[in-house]
Amino acid sequence: MFGGQVIGQALVAACRTVEDRSPHSMHAYFLLAGDPKVPIVYEVDRIRDGKSFTTRRVVAIQHGQPIFSMSVSFHNDEAGLEHQAKMPDVPKPEALPDEAEIKARVMPLMPIRCAGTLSAKRPIEMRPVDFSRYLGKRSEDAKANMWIRAASRLPDDPAIHRCVLA
Repeated sequence: MFGGQVIGQALVAACRTVEDRSPHSMHAYFLLAGDPKVPIVYEVDRIRDGKSFTTRRVVAIQHGQPIFSMSVSFHNDEAGLEHQAKMPDVPKPEALPDEAEIKARVMPLMPIRCAGTLSAKRPIEMRPVDFSRYLGKRSEDAKANMWIRAASRLPDDPAIHRCVLA
């Protein structure tokens, strides 16, 4: 089971219980392996509805047991301090091979355990800047630069965009 899907669906469940506030912080924990053949039940607890902040806890359940837990904090949109890490000096996504090119050029050279991941059809398009980690090489600093985006057009709902990003 793809953990990103569980995170996204849990965030959708939390967002559906909150009006006029965006998620700004979340913490997620995978507790047990999920079963892709069984539906997941998402239970949302309304922890707090304050003047500026709203807090939700989401538990994903299969076979009567929690497999995932997440806490999400929502906040009113307002001006404030902003910061971000400096953008690394990497090629633009259009300058990198798309997934079809990657599959054709890189998959034959990849270890089998990695090739299976790359061969699966995904709703997220990924364009890695460096393919060495897919070829079994270790990174000295454990960093990897990659461009990602949804593989198809998303609805014009900012909450859905946040869930897909999660």
